[in-house]
Amino acid sequence: MTGFSGKAGGWHIKQRPLQGLLGTGGGGAVGGTAPISPTPIQWFVIAGGGGGGYDAGGGGGAGGYLTGTTPGEITKDDTFTVTVGAGGLGGNNTPDTPGNAGVNGSNSVFTNPYQTITTIGGGGGGGGGPTTVGKPGGSGGGSRRNTTVTPSDPTHGRGTPAPGLPAPEKQGNPGGGTSQQGQTSPGGGGQGGAGNLGTGSGAGPGGAGLYLGTEAGNINLGYLLGGGGGGVDADNVAIGLGGDTVSPHQNGGGNGGGGGSPNPTNVWLLAQDGVANTGGGGGGGAGNNNPGNGQPLTYNRSGGDGGPGVVILIVPDAHGFSSTPTLTMAPDARTIPGGKLAYRFTAGTGTISLANS
Repeated sequence: MTGFSGKAGGWHIKQRPLQGLLGTGGGGAVGGTAPISPTPIQWFVIAGGGGGGYDAGGGGGAGGYLTGTTPGEITKDDTFTVTVGAGGLGGNNTPDTPGNAGVNGSNSVFTNPYQTITTIGGGGGGGGGPTTVGKPGGSGGGSRRNTTVTPSDPTHGRGTPAPGLPAPEKQGNPGGGTSQQGQTSPGGGGQGGAGNLGTGSGAGPGGAGLYLGTEAGNINLGYLLGGGGGGVDADNVAIGLGGDTVSPHQNGGGNGGGGGSPNPTNVWLLAQDGVANTGGGGGGGAGNNNPGNGQPLTYNRSGGDGGPGVVILIVPDAHGFSSTPTLTMAPDARTIPGGKLAYRFTAGTGTISLANS
């Protein structure tokens, strides 16, 4: 089978095995007792999220997302390369974030003997400087405040078409464009929907994430790939929340920053980072008011960093993987229905191979 883009609002048949997969902790990843035999590998490739913009900035866009199955069988000692995309820096008024926009997230890549799968890092949110329009990416970054952006503007951040597929299926969705109010900024795009515009009552939430399953116990990473919420530049105006499909917020996109006390509940609110290994966008930075917390304005106005991505590989027959030290493999292999094991790669780049069971 060939790869295809995941869609929000319903399961593809190849998505169902991911339930119960995501989480942390556990023992080393090892194979089971089944004999080595040719086998297909199912893959989920999530890029890093974009950083939020500086000074009432737009929210960062979620990383790109693709999933599918190798079109041919994989045998023992076949090698692959995996790259896990890092999250982009939030705009912070330094040379690292020129124009004060958030930095795009990095791409994630899975190369096997049949194909190379590349997902595009999320777009950075527009910031309080020369770069006020949200950047393109897997999902686009939100633009800052009421920057003039039209849907036909080629610089507006849109979900990037999937490379190498027969049809130009999107990896994500656009960030929010022109806010309806001068003191609130839009959210970044998410896998499940576009970023929302800012209004007179609050900044725009990030675009909705994608439901991929619920971890057992008290850790819930079922919603990933949400856009970062927009920041605000006024008192008593609600911040933009990270993209949501349900309450409470749990899909990886960071909340935007507040405009100053009391906003909205007599506390200063810094922009939040996207959650690690969800590909969520960072929240847009807070506005001009100094909350008196002893930090410089540049700190208070900085956008949140995007969340790093993740690469997930599912193999039947309880096969194991070996990996190089430059690639971080989560220490547990999740058992899923059908006698399969799921492995998560959470940082770095390196080579892996199918090991003895």
